[in-house]
Amino acid sequence: MLSYSGRLQLIKSVLFVIQTYWAQVFLLPKKIMKMIETICRTFLWTGSNAISRKALIAWDKICQPKTTGGLNIINMRVWNKAAIIKQLWALAMKKDALWIKWTHSYYIKNKDIAEINTSRTTAWVIRKIIEAKKEVIHMNSMHGSVISTLADLVKQGRFQIQKAYVQLMPQLPKVSWKSIHLHTQIHPRFELHLWLAIHQRIATVDRLLEFGIQVPPYCVLCRYYGNIGPFEEIAWISSIAKGKNGKAEITTAAFAMVVYCIWRERNSIRFQKGRYMVDEHARR
Repeated sequence: MLSYSGRLQLIKSVLFVIQTYWAQVFLLPKKIMKMIETICRTFLWTGSNAISRKALIAWDKICQPKTTGGLNIINMRVWNKAAIIKQLWALAMKKDALWIKWTHSYYIKNKDIAEINTSRTTAWVIRKIIEAKKEVIHMNSMHGSVISTLADLVKQGRFQIQKAYVQLMPQLPKVSWKSIHLHTQIHPRFELHLWLAIHQRIATVDRLLEFGIQVPPYCVLCRYYGNIGPFEEIAWISSIAKGKNGKAEITTAAFAMVVYCIWRERNSIRFQKGRYMVDEHARR
């Protein structure tokens, strides 16, 4: 019975919290990570626990920050890599733990952890931790040795998984409509549907242009402002959303609500063979 925004909040506050906790305790295999991701993706789009391939937007896009067009959901695979790097840091610093002492005496044997190589006989968990140094080397904004890079991820003696996660995530350009997505006056339910509408509109227009098809100017503003195309509409409301005065905030919130009402009416026509009454919505 939850809306898209309600399911999104449940995923962020409950399901991913459980996953991120266990990712710091155990190394989760890729198959397990994929299963968890599939369950969360299915629940977001269908509200069911039955596995489905239905998805309106690609999951990798959803896991991006809001400024780059995503919903800022934690990418579990990347977070798991960051958690493994934390174990690598503990191993490199020779923390006072039994498994670390055993690993140093049995595998590392006073060798530099940045140069040591693993073999097939190495335990799976230890091999994954040592091989995590490849991820450290390929971090975009950090340079230097493995040890120095790991040291940059430490604050007040504690390894910052969140900082490692940010460094591992791809650095993508910010979207031009981020002012809408980050607007604080839009109701969460309206915000998510506006986000969906923008993504689907951009994807549809790009697809049509690939085939050389003329894009019709179907948008909310066409009725009032004439021949305004879909990209012009997004640019218009983005510029409005940057304003700090009351008029800008009301206009942005009203625009998001209009998009949501159109979505509701479309679903009513398609699935319930009905239509919402305009006068009733106006009174609300």
